Amino acid sequence: MEGTHDRWHHDIVVLRADNPRSSERCSAARTRRAVTLWLAASAIAALCLGAEPLLAQAARASGPPWRIPLVFHVVQREGVAVAPPSFIAEQLAAARAIYGPLGIELVEREGAPLGAQHAELITRADRDALSAQVHKGEIHCFIVAKLMDVDEPGRERRGVHWRPRPAPERSFLIVSQISKPYVLAHELGHWFGNREHSDVPGNLMSYTRTEQPPWLDAAQIQRVQRTLAEMLRSGKLVALPSAPPAGPPPPAGR
Repeated sequence: MEGTHDRWHHDIVVLRADNPRSSERCSAARTRRAVTLWLAASAIAALCLGAEPLLAQAARASGPPWRIPLVFHVVQREGVAVAPPSFIAEQLAAARAIYGPLGIELVEREGAPLGAQHAELITRADRDALSAQVHKGEIHCFIVAKLMDVDEPGRERRGVHWRPRPAPERSFLIVSQISKPYVLAHELGHWFGNREHSDVPGNLMSYTRTEQPPWLDAAQIQRVQRTLAEMLRSGKLVALPSAPPAGPPPPAGR
């Protein structure tokens, strides 16, 4: 695993009974009360910090979606893209299946094509060079021919959420043309705040796939929604206007 992602620091609260001879029922009741108080305190803290309450997030997910621009930059070699349009369509369809139910509509945008010098990314500097194409307000994804691990020489990677030096806030996604369908969705999971990988097979943030489509657990979903809300508030992402409703076809000419 590349050491490019910041680590999450988890504060673990251990609940213990003061009286070791207390009954199991009383201990469970105290635990429930403590958890209830912790949840209430967390909700108050979220409001004080300006974070979007989870109930509001859930309501947003069931209402009009946030339309988020996703800009694809595809490397060209001698005028030919390293990956066909069908590759992007497959990656985008898989990502929409994950994030659409969360109230996030990924809207495809075509970016400037990249020269052949960006086809194979070997070093950190190779990745950093892509940041010149990144603009605030959008998610940028670069489709390349080869993406090598910068920590394990000789190991080829399929995708990465990259924070360039010296401006890590201008992060972007890189997806190799050898990627399977859910690589873009996985890297978007990192973009939306899930920095840690999961060891649960089948989870989107795991390296282990099962026969079922990948999924995000409740904590990961909440992290996606909180991160999206913060990005929209800060301007790192700018949602597109709602798509106009489809009207009736124009009358036939006479």
